[in-house]
Amino acid sequence: AGLQLAPGGLASSADQAARIADDVGYPVAAKLASREIQHKTDIGAVQLGLDGPDQVRRAFHEIERRVKDERGDVAMEGVLVQPLLSGSAEVMIGVQ
Repeated sequence: AGLQLAPGGLASSADQAARIADDVGYPVAAKLASREIQHKTDIGAVQLGLDGPDQVRRAFHEIERRVKDERGDVAMEGVLVQPLLSGSAEVMIGVQ
């Protein structure tokens, strides 16, 4: 019972993101982790189908750049790296 979460991890650097991706297997998704930005795709802070460590590092830096350009006032908690899963759905839950 309960919600099953995809494996992965929160990276605070591009190299750490690549290590997480190596551990969970490719292809992966990289997504901004920030409590202040709910819809990450609106600012381009989600990268899908990353097939190797160099792509993951570039995605990490691209997400950092987009956050700075679009919402420079927002603290970036890191980048969540998870394997792409087929036959699954993303669920957003808001709690106050």
